[in-house]
Amino acid sequence: MKKHIFLFSLNCLMMTLFAQQRNTSVVPSAYYTNGSYSNSMTSTGTEAFASIVSGSGEYAVAGLSRISIDSSAWSYQQTMLSAGGMVNFYPWFLKAQFGFVNGKYDHKRFVYSYEDNITILNASAMLNWDLFYFSAHGTRISVQGYKDLSSVQAGLKIDWLCSDNIEFSLDPLFTSVTDGRSLFSTTLSGVVSPIRSVTITAAVTAGERVYYYDPDIMAIFNQNETQSSALSGKIEYAFWGPFTAIGSYETTRFTGYTIRYATLGLKGSIPF
Repeated sequence: MKKHIFLFSLNCLMMTLFAQQRNTSVVPSAYYTNGSYSNSMTSTGTEAFASIVSGSGEYAVAGLSRISIDSSAWSYQQTMLSAGGMVNFYPWFLKAQFGFVNGKYDHKRFVYSYEDNITILNASAMLNWDLFYFSAHGTRISVQGYKDLSSVQAGLKIDWLCSDNIEFSLDPLFTSVTDGRSLFSTTLSGVVSPIRSVTITAAVTAGERVYYYDPDIMAIFNQNETQSSALSGKIEYAFWGPFTAIGSYETTRFTGYTIRYATLGLKGSIPF
C-alpha cells in the first residue's frame, strides 16, 4: 500500500530557478507503477497530475491516484487525492501539502472487509544560501481504520548544488508514532545531468521509518510495518520538445518482506 510518484521535486525547482524561465507553464503528467513483493503479492498503480508552475518557481499541483494490491487471500483498492503548492519569498521558499487516502480491504475466502482513511498534512520552509538549500519539514499523518494511530515526522534537509548539473542531498528524519515507535533514518541522494536532455537520480536510505511521507515528491509509504532501508534510481529523458519520459526502479525493505517497484511516466510542460 504505497503512493509512489515522481512529480515535482526540489530538483525541478532548482532547474527552474537557475534557468530563469519567464513563462508560466502547465505541467501534466501520468505514471504507471508495478510492485513485486517478496511474499508473492503484487500491486499496480496509475496516477495523473496537473501543476501550474510560474517562472519564479512558484507552483500549485493537484493529483489523483489509484492503487490495487492483490494476494491469494485478499485484495486492497486505494484512492488518493493530493494537492499542494509553493510560494517564493527569495531566499525563502514555503510549501504546504495535503493528501487524503481511502483504502478498502476485501477478503477472498470469507466475508470480511474494512476501510482505511489517511489524512496527510505537510509544511516546509527552505532557505537558499549561496549553493546550499536548507529545509525544515514536518508532517502529521492520521490513520483511521484497521489500526487507529497518528504519526509525526520532522526532518532537516541540506541540498548542495555543487555545479550546474550535479546536486547532492542529505535528509535526516525523526518519526514518532502513537503506537510507541520512535524511529530515525537518513537519506542520501545525488542528481546528475550528463547531457542537457538526461537527468539521473540515485538515493539510498538507512535507518528506520514508518508511514513515511516525502514532501519533495509527494509520496507516502502507508504500510504499517517498519521500513528499514531503501535504494532507488530514476532516469528522465527529454526526448521531444516539452515532453519528458521517466523510468524508475526502487527496492524497499520492510519488517518481514521486500518490495520492488518499477515506474514509467510521461510529463509535459506547456508554456502560456
